[in-house]
Amino acid sequence: MSLISKNIYARTKDIREACIDIENNLSKWHLEKEYIFPIVLTTDEILTNIYRHGKVLNENIEKNIKINIIKQNNCIKIIIIDNCGPYNINITNKMDMRKYIKTNKNGGFGFIIIYNLMDLVKFQRKFNKNIIIMKKLIQNNR
Repeated sequence: MSLISKNIYARTKDIREACIDIENNLSKWHLEKEYIFPIVLTTDEILTNIYRHGKVLNENIEKNIKINIIKQNNCIKIIIIDNCGPYNINITNKMDMRKYIKTNKNGGFGFIIIYNLMDLVKFQRKFNKNIIIMKKLIQNNR
């Protein structure tokens, strides 16, 4: 088992640096780009949504995010925990892109990408924290 663990604030600079660091660490695990790209993209999308839309319950507290990425056998598990108020991404299931485009809906496209790039996306709310768990199955793992 291999682990990448990061604690950041929901700030653009911190998010950018975390994603670069995650990409570099995933490369050290000898993953192919076809696996690194969706992991970094979906992680960036979740972090950016927390930055843009997450609401802390106490205005004196900064948005904190903990990121754990675990490689175990042929699976990469991404766990993102934040201290924002409750939200739920489970309401956005895999969507048909053609139907989505026809609705002219504003927003939610990032979640469509996440659900389509990852093999599992799950949301939990525990101990006043949001927990997002994503899994990406990999083949030909070294």
